[in-house]
Amino acid sequence: MSEALDPINEEEEDDILQEIQEILDDPEISEEKKEKIIAVLTIKRSFSGPLPSPDVLQQYNNVVKDGAERVVKMAENQSKHRMELENFAIKGQIKQSGRGQIFGFTLALLCIASTVYLAIEGHETLAIALGTTTVIGLASIFVLGKIFQSKD
Repeated sequence: MSEALDPINEEEEDDILQEIQEILDDPEISEEKKEKIIAVLTIKRSFSGPLPSPDVLQQYNNVVKDGAERVVKMAENQSKHRMELENFAIKGQIKQSGRGQIFGFTLALLCIASTVYLAIEGHETLAIALGTTTVIGLASIFVLGKIFQSKD
């Protein structure tokens, strides 16, 4: 079972590098062993997030004037853009859902009015067929809507 190592600070890292250098400078150790030591040594750093690690971020200032500030600003702009897109998509879904409900209500009202009209005009069979399919359609939409809503 492997254990996670605590991160080391710069002072500890310098001490380790100095000890390694002393080992590599030791004349009693053969060149072959020194090469093996170098091959085995690895410094691993891990950093997660939208920005580079603070060490790397600081190095941007060495390359480009105000480089770190520019990188942070770029991350802020990207985050703002992503949030605006998400808000736009959500508002679009809400509008689409509202329009769908209005059109569905209008269609249901039209079918019910047509059913009543057909019944008054003496076309009871046609009125029953239209009314039944309208009620079954509406009921299935509500049931399926609840099923899909519970999955989300």
